[in-house]
Amino acid sequence: MKRVAMREWSLSLVTLLLSKAPTHLLLAVLLFSSPEAIAGLINPAVIDTIPVPVRAFGVAVNPGTNRLYVSAGDFSGLVSVIDTVTNKEVTEIPVGNGPQGVAVNPVTNSIYVVNVRDQTVSVIDGFTNKVIDTIPGFSFRPRELAVNPITNMIYVGNEGNQTGTILSVVNSSTNTIVHNITVGTGPSGVAVNPITNRIYTANEEGTVSVVNGSTNTVIATVPVGLRPQELAINTSTNKLYVTNSEGDNVSVVDANTNKVVDTIGVGRFPRGVSVDPLSNQVYLSNQNDNTFSVIDGNTDKVIYTVPVGLSPQATAYDPLNNRVYVANDVGASVSVIASIPEPSSLLLFSLGTFGVVGFTYLRRWPGPQAELRTNDADSVECNGIPFEGF
Repeated sequence: MKRVAMREWSLSLVTLLLSKAPTHLLLAVLLFSSPEAIAGLINPAVIDTIPVPVRAFGVAVNPGTNRLYVSAGDFSGLVSVIDTVTNKEVTEIPVGNGPQGVAVNPVTNSIYVVNVRDQTVSVIDGFTNKVIDTIPGFSFRPRELAVNPITNMIYVGNEGNQTGTILSVVNSSTNTIVHNITVGTGPSGVAVNPITNRIYTANEEGTVSVVNGSTNTVIATVPVGLRPQELAINTSTNKLYVTNSEGDNVSVVDANTNKVVDTIGVGRFPRGVSVDPLSNQVYLSNQNDNTFSVIDGNTDKVIYTVPVGLSPQATAYDPLNNRVYVANDVGASVSVIASIPEPSSLLLFSLGTFGVVGFTYLRRWPGPQAELRTNDADSVECNGIPFEGF
């Protein structure tokens, strides 16, 4: 380990150049080394509004490619692709009928879109922006989905207008349904913790089903609030946040015990939710308020509320560009929100066919200094400028 001089620190432009293994994929994990790193939080603000052609319902981001994917909901068969550097639409991809939930596998650069009216899932190649497969066989009005990038499994909730009880498991290597798991009534939102291999469904009957991804069995059912819609897991604290649309609140579930430990009052009809596990902040949309709320995960209190577009739905957090994206359904737009504290550490893994083959650990120090630990030291640049001292 050594400290090296660094001319400029800019998290959003840190690049790991895999000169020794250019075909390896990249995963990045941001680490806060101390509570002081969070103290520099700036007030969140909408810094841009991106128009989309029809409406905006689902949203997902691939930080590694700087691409945002926005589904148009029940009103068209399109997914908009947004360049998150310029905040401009670069193309529109025809998918199935009524695209809603969107999920990204950043390892394979594959995008998955649930088509409610077709009862299918479209598979998009993020390199070509083309639909390369359509997965049939869903029923009971599939609406939301989540991906486990470690196991390569996709989980699709079949909402069924509050009559469905099925969580479908898709093997993304073959793009086929391999299991159907009976969960609570009206599974809407789906979340995955890839570290624990647990899957969570928000069931409109007022519960959350907890599924063991290794056995594809329900291991717990957690009572939450009224008509839960979406949920997100903080992989650092193992706390689950569930938006209860008709209760105007968020249930906080300790995923270690599968018990509700807090209930947070928010705006009217909370909908989409996402988490930054490093700053320990939770971001959610309030559909009937046309607002966006930030929850401090340390205290589980709302610390900011920001106006956004009309009828906000899904949210997505981008850890590399330090942005939160909110899909505004009726507003036919995406709000871009900046509200992220500057992290003090960055841990980068380069992944090969057989697992982790390289790592770089960068820690920010006061002044123009950085601490570097790496087994691939000559492959790192910051802002296009190589580190000195090698």
